[in-house]
Amino acid sequence: MLSLTVTSDNKKLISGSQDGTVKIWHLKSGYLAHTITAHNDSVNIVVVSDDGLYIFSGSNDKTIKIWDSNTGELLRTLVDHTGSVNAVVLTPDCSKIISASSDCSLKVWNLKNGEVLHTFLGHFASVEAVTIVTTSNEYFVVSGSYNDTPKVWNLKTGKEEFSLGESDMIWSTIAIPNKELVIFGSHDGTLTIWSIKNWKRQHSFKAHSNSVRAISVTSDGERIISASEDKTLKIWKVSNWENEATINAHTGSVIAITTTSDGQQIISGSGGTIMNFISKDYTIKIWDMERCILNQLFDTCARMWERYKRENFWNSYFGMRIKRFENWRLRQFY
Repeated sequence: MLSLTVTSDNKKLISGSQDGTVKIWHLKSGYLAHTITAHNDSVNIVVVSDDGLYIFSGSNDKTIKIWDSNTGELLRTLVDHTGSVNAVVLTPDCSKIISASSDCSLKVWNLKNGEVLHTFLGHFASVEAVTIVTTSNEYFVVSGSYNDTPKVWNLKTGKEEFSLGESDMIWSTIAIPNKELVIFGSHDGTLTIWSIKNWKRQHSFKAHSNSVRAISVTSDGERIISASEDKTLKIWKVSNWENEATINAHTGSVIAITTTSDGQQIISGSGGTIMNFISKDYTIKIWDMERCILNQLFDTCARMWERYKRENFWNSYFGMRIKRFENWRLRQFY
């Protein structure tokens, strides 16, 4: 399982897989509604339009395809990349999509006619992640590469604005519009947060023991969820970057993640071949977010209570009696 997305009404879950298929599921029942034989190679990314009518899939076969989500009919194929399509993002008005590719480029596509409006050139390694941010009434594309600096591009002009920080191996990125933040997930398990206001690094911390393969954000922007090759999901509070829950999610690397629009459920996916590691966990799992947070809170309270009991036992009546007995026994021995 390489990619997951949910329609805005939370009724359909769409998955993209290394077997080249796109599957459409009823989220509530788990019933498989459609299996689309979509591509000739792995489906790396699936996204859905805000109205839930169209699915966009990007693949190792170098194409992007647009599908009718109700019938599974192929509506259009976009061809211009010379490498794998690793990530796709829709503009807020759903008039364009931006694709990121292993050919070191990003492309802006007009969805009305399928034409390429811009090709962003500047990365020197495979572009793995892309998102869109808005500032001063302008749209900017933010991209992350496998071994290069993150870059910011002007969507209107098609020009590179600037690079962010130093070279890094970036697998994932996401924007939090109402917080004016953009977040990168790196190969070394680090999450890095940048402010869109001044394009300054705001915070960086070690989130996982292995690569952060995907990031999702709740619709209110209060929490993000990171998915990693260390087989865990982690829930982070955006206000202070507190880890609210760590979920031992899968027996294999967690490659895909999404959240429902009401922020109540997390959907995670595992599977695929990563760095010579072949996962046998090809599952999608659905998690209740609040329950996961409460479980960690209860576990923390239980550990604190056990520690308190251990530390205070020796000051109790029975603890004092045992200590007096031990002292007496030592005196008798010597």
